[in-house]
Amino acid sequence: RYFACENRDNVLGPARLFFSTYLESLWLTHVLAAAGLAREGGVLSEEGTERVNRIADEAANLIAEFNEGMSNRQTWHAAALMAVAAWFGDEELAQSTLEARTGVLGHLADGFGEDGCWFEGENYHLFALRGLIIGLHWARTMGFDLLEDPDLRAHFRAAVLAPSLTALPDLTYPARKDARFGISLAQPAFLELFEIGRAWLGPDPALDAWVAALYAAPAPAADHYDAWLHDAGLPAPAGRLRPDLSPLVFLALGTPEVEPASGWAGASVFLPTQGLAVVRQGDRYLSLECGSAGGGHGHADRLHLTLHAAGVHWLPDPGAGSYVHGSLAWYRSAAAHNGPLLDGDSPEGETHCEAFDVQGEWGWVRGRAGEVTRTLVTGPGWIADLVTYTGKDSRTLELPWHVQGQVSAQGGVLTAAAGNAGFRLVQPEGGSLRAAENAIEVATAEGNTVVRFTASGATIATPAGPRALGGLRPLVVPPKPLLDTRHSWDIVGLAPHAWDRPALDGSLDGFDTAATLDLTGEHQYRRSEEPWDGQCSAQAWVNWDHEALYLAVAVSKPDVVVRADDAPPLRLDNEEDDIHADGIQVYLRRPDGGVGGTVVTLRPDGGVRSRAAAGTDPAGDVDGAWTATDDGYLVTVRLPEPALAGLREGASLGFDLIVNEARPDRQRRAGQLVWSGGEGWVYLRGDRQDPARFGTLELG
Repeated sequence: RYFACENRDNVLGPARLFFSTYLESLWLTHVLAAAGLAREGGVLSEEGTERVNRIADEAANLIAEFNEGMSNRQTWHAAALMAVAAWFGDEELAQSTLEARTGVLGHLADGFGEDGCWFEGENYHLFALRGLIIGLHWARTMGFDLLEDPDLRAHFRAAVLAPSLTALPDLTYPARKDARFGISLAQPAFLELFEIGRAWLGPDPALDAWVAALYAAPAPAADHYDAWLHDAGLPAPAGRLRPDLSPLVFLALGTPEVEPASGWAGASVFLPTQGLAVVRQGDRYLSLECGSAGGGHGHADRLHLTLHAAGVHWLPDPGAGSYVHGSLAWYRSAAAHNGPLLDGDSPEGETHCEAFDVQGEWGWVRGRAGEVTRTLVTGPGWIADLVTYTGKDSRTLELPWHVQGQVSAQGGVLTAAAGNAGFRLVQPEGGSLRAAENAIEVATAEGNTVVRFTASGATIATPAGPRALGGLRPLVVPPKPLLDTRHSWDIVGLAPHAWDRPALDGSLDGFDTAATLDLTGEHQYRRSEEPWDGQCSAQAWVNWDHEALYLAVAVSKPDVVVRADDAPPLRLDNEEDDIHADGIQVYLRRPDGGVGGTVVTLRPDGGVRSRAAAGTDPAGDVDGAWTATDDGYLVTVRLPEPALAGLREGASLGFDLIVNEARPDRQRRAGQLVWSGGEGWVYLRGDRQDPARFGTLELG
């Protein structure tokens, strides 16, 4: 049956049984584990062994072809290839999979940063850690034990303990990046990873205390993602025990159970590779986001504040909803977070932590995102939050607060209540809080506290005496490379001036065709399951005047696939239907840095449909038409562009052109031709194109 499943129309990478390569990798590790047990037990026939051999060989070829770099999914690809190596006893495959930059060693060393955290956030940390553990296990069966190296062993320990560094007081992980909200770390799927870590690392009081705290926590309610099949129909347990774990925990056989008394208490910590500052004081947990976006699962959460205190998650990160629901865009937006907005969006520019220091019941952290800084000072009963704009231009600075609980506002004070706990948000307009340029004063029943910010840190004058906080962190600027790399997308095209408007009737009438943009090579093709076969190519011509760009694209391909106006929706995740039909995507970077993008598809009546590409400025009304040709089709469009009004001959714009290739025997597009250079796969690209990859269009 495996070979009867076609490797076609997949969501993310080549696969036969599933819609994504990483699911094939997950499945293969389990199949080979079961087959290995059957073979060792003498109950797998020669015919059965041969079937497993064929499946393992085919699946390994599919998986090896689709290298996803440092993605969490690639961790599972490496684990699957290591399992294949163990099944066949292939030492060469085992060694190459182990030592590759994107293999088991590479992901252990570089996927998990110096603080032990996976770069894509807590949710994907646990997924990648599970894949890494399985990969390390298969490597051990082949005689390769990476944990014999003291440095790698210490780094693996950091990766196992990393979830404890950011865990909220209720032992859920913070819903940072693309994580789900309110997910307990005391689930069997996570507990068994920590148990295996205990088994492989040996006696470790910190790890034992962490695992004991998880076993002591109430068992989380099962849901569709986290329930074990063997729990079906059983009463919900009060807590979790070792027998609740899956057979994976057999990798931890022989390890004594942890003592019931926990003794675990999280510490305040700054995680440099995450850019996350965590301040813990009693039952209060505060964190500030001042790091990079976090890869493809990153959110616009610069300087986002999370606050959990008195058992209430007052200021949460909402995490992410379903990847196949339109609300995902909101979850990933800046407005969904408790971070400052500059003109309605997340501040631009480098983000880094400028200061972090915690001493007893006092602490402070300062993060910067471009022209905005956020300074948090924590005291025994209050938190001062100072947001500052340091730019020169007039901008609108806003600070959203997504406060939980029963909320009311009166007299400039916002009050929230949850059970017996309370939260008050007071503005610096007099009364108990005053703010100056480099100082704040907080008045409480115990007296006034004055915090002054200096070149060396923060000084705090309290009724009980002075305090001083340091922890300034210099900005680390990476060195400039000695050699500049010329990328394939460093491409330049010419757009002659259109003195007369072209016909725009699906012909080249009226176009100046002296300068051609070629999309004719394999290096310009983004593939899906099948590589470029040379049957799809294109040539384009761009003209311009002070009102619009005029674009003609001649596409050569065997079959033209046109989507009917009343075609039923495809319902393909968050991808628009129109990218899965023949058509083009056009992108322009204006002199002011703004980006416009337009998706154009063919209509059955010879006209065109158009819309703005995701994440770009809205497009004007696009006029155009297309006609069938002997070897494909020719589409001509007028793209209104106000920025052209102030430009003259010799000016240049960022530009890119993408041609979507649809085929009649597929539901999803087969690939894309990209003028600036393809270099990769078409999966999950939607209608997006990184502006950093745009070529240059010179106006003639």
